[in-house]
Amino acid sequence: MEKAMQEEDGEKLHAADAVQKTVEKLKIITDRSCRLLALRGLLKKLPVVNFDVLKFVFQHFVKVSENCKLNSMDSKNLAICWWPTLLPIEFNDMGRFEQMRPHLEDLVQTMIDQYPFLFCGKEAFVMALGHASGGEVATWWGTLLWWPGFERMRSGEVGESSLVAGLRAEEKW
Repeated sequence: MEKAMQEEDGEKLHAADAVQKTVEKLKIITDRSCRLLALRGLLKKLPVVNFDVLKFVFQHFVKVSENCKLNSMDSKNLAICWWPTLLPIEFNDMGRFEQMRPHLEDLVQTMIDQYPFLFCGKEAFVMALGHASGGEVATWWGTLLWWPGFERMRSGEVGESSLVAGLRAEEKW
């Protein structure tokens, strides 16, 4: 996935190194909304061909997950099955594997769940508050641009918790 990503000095990275560095960068961003924006930014840096292939693959995953009642393959199950192929990282020990695995699964699941925002550039995006088992995902749908604090949240000035508090205070929750 990240084979063509480049370091700031312009040096090409090996695919596994690029994926690991990307996951490490995304792990330090605790706010899910900011993580989504950072992930979209990373995807936009991919060469057009690589981006188009990823878009096609994840479009298919979205279609599969839409039929999860028939095939039992929701975004969580797809992420569990596909992260090792899409995010190739070699692990030297089981501890490192167990530490990284949840983040890698979450990354692939997020790319499925947030497909319109990440791959189609939709401004009316979904902000995930967290993934839950059994297909129950707490999300907000709709355009948040109407809320004055949204631009500050996007810029990183305020976090997701401030956004939630602001929406609850305005009884828009």
